Amino acid sequence: MTYCPRCGAANAPEALFCASCGSKLHDVAAEANPYAVSHATQHVRSGQLQGARNSTLAIISLVAGILQLFCCCLGSIVAVVCGHLARSEIRKGDGQVLGDGMAMAGLILGYIGLVCSLLYFALILVGVMVAPLAS
Repeated sequence: MTYCPRCGAANAPEALFCASCGSKLHDVAAEANPYAVSHATQHVRSGQLQGARNSTLAIISLVAGILQLFCCCLGSIVAVVCGHLARSEIRKGDGQVLGDGMAMAGLILGYIGLVCSLLYFALILVGVMVAPLAS
């Protein structure tokens, strides 16, 4: 006998749908490959992701990392600071705070922006120092 997970009615073992309520009795794809369940689905089943939220600092870090292309050094500093704070918040959140990927992307973009800004200012400094020698 196969029992319906929705209404609990008994059904024939080969039945695909419940005779009482019509709901699907089992997933053929999951039965063929029981390891096909995603990691996120397992967390939802265990209740770990219910009520989880994205870290605001991670979002700010990612946005600042993208906008640093237009804000030069300021966006990079915001992206790096918020990225580190977000990763700390996510680690302490015990699975209830999400957004580690966004925080990491913001950190990477922020550090790239800082390096490019430092190179830019170094080239300007070299140009200022060399200009009097050229005249």
